[in-house]
Amino acid sequence: MKKIMLTTLLSALALSGAASANINTNYIGGGIWDGGDSTEMHLTTRLQATPVVSILGDYYDVQDGAFEIIAQRSFGRGFRVNLGATHVSYAGSGSDTDFVAGLGLRTPIGQSSVIEFAANYYDAAGGYYGLGAQVQTYISRNLALNYGYKYNDHTESGVSMSNEVRFGLVFAF
Repeated sequence: MKKIMLTTLLSALALSGAASANINTNYIGGGIWDGGDSTEMHLTTRLQATPVVSILGDYYDVQDGAFEIIAQRSFGRGFRVNLGATHVSYAGSGSDTDFVAGLGLRTPIGQSSVIEFAANYYDAAGGYYGLGAQVQTYISRNLALNYGYKYNDHTESGVSMSNEVRFGLVFAF
């Protein structure tokens, strides 16, 4: 029996560039194609959406404890641009909102985790740099646990803020 195979691949990108859909259709066998007695069709649909924006909320142990919120924009599979604002609240000593800009590089570890290395510039206290590594473990497509370490080249009010152990949540969309 003569076999004919036809494969069609369709891709569609969402407006944000975040999602792609692949439809594979295979025709194998006879039937209407060559007068044979069988036609087999396989239809596979895969919708894969890759989060492109992440909001991180972390508690970290600098001074008496602080909370930071930052937004990230993803470009490609592992490259991130960090651009936006970070709001830090210091226990007993007020709060500070800073402009932050930097780069991040992510790579998968295991089935549901990624490790990210980041270098950011903060405009607080005359400007300082932060270098860090954090692991994000996804518990759903849009939610991850975040934990890691960051080194800051920074001293505020005579207190070194250079070593941070941080943990929190990542909301990705």
